[in-house]
Amino acid sequence: MYATALFILFMSMLVQWINQIGWLILVSVPNYKEIAELAPELVKPAFSAIAIYVPLITFYRFVRWIFFYLNDTKDIKDSITNDSSGLNLTPNKTGTGKYTCEIKICMDSDKGKPVIVPEQVRFESTLIVGGSGTRKNNNSN
Repeated sequence: MYATALFILFMSMLVQWINQIGWLILVSVPNYKEIAELAPELVKPAFSAIAIYVPLITFYRFVRWIFFYLNDTKDIKDSITNDSSGLNLTPNKTGTGKYTCEIKICMDSDKGKPVIVPEQVRFESTLIVGGSGTRKNNNSN
């Protein structure tokens, strides 16, 4: 939603800037008065065509970017549509095992099993809070 609003705003500004530059160029032509008096039917359609052409050409690329880039991965789409779920630390059997970068952070006191952070989650931001001498840097063993 925000991307669409920003696209419309940016396209409006771009078309206005192109029109202003076009008018400045047209006004700087030595025989501007003759062009404006004798051929006004050439000037108005040219500027109207720019105002229609630029958004139409860029809109397809914008829609393609939304559907093929943002919808490409589930993580990106979920972070945009529903960002309130938080981290999911349930065991994920895909990409786990002896030769992965998963890490055991503690033991589950109820089940007696280790709590393992999957490899993919390790690359996300983490805040470890603890007092001095609580081995915050050494919990990877």
